[in-house]
Amino acid sequence: MPGVDTSTIKQIDPEFDAEAFRAIARETFYKVREARKLQNPQESAELLSPQMQREIQDAISGDVAAHRHHLLPFLWINDATIAGAEVVDGQEEIDVRFSISAAEEDLDDRTGQVLAGGGTEHSWAELWRFTRDPKADTAVSDERHEITNIASDQWMVAHRGWLVTDIARLPAS
Repeated sequence: MPGVDTSTIKQIDPEFDAEAFRAIARETFYKVREARKLQNPQESAELLSPQMQREIQDAISGDVAAHRHHLLPFLWINDATIAGAEVVDGQEEIDVRFSISAAEEDLDDRTGQVLAGGGTEHSWAELWRFTRDPKADTAVSDERHEITNIASDQWMVAHRGWLVTDIARLPAS
């Protein structure tokens, strides 16, 4: 995966910086996971396409209805690698392969008992597609995201209009 050619992105977005984008991808990953854990879909509202936001909302609604919490103790991104970059119908698309480690467990809110998974840490990979309209004016949201006083519920970087349009767990290799 190293050395993915991002020149097609740079042609329409000369300010594109792969390391800055990877920071956006990492922060997005953690914010989306936090939305599910906190059962608060607003945490991910500005990060996901409408379809992906509906999927998160549905997952959260299912968790709430079942009195269940989906948790990822010890969650850590081991790596976030740009796995693909292209321009499709004028939209920038970048695939990021996350190498993740965590425990996965679903807890019963009423009893605290583990319904699925457990406390054993393991690793897996996910492929997230980020899409951006290079013509979109993101100045207002970027200003809101670039902060000086860090608080747990705030963002650390401007996301420049990048939205997650797909999340896929990759099969174990």
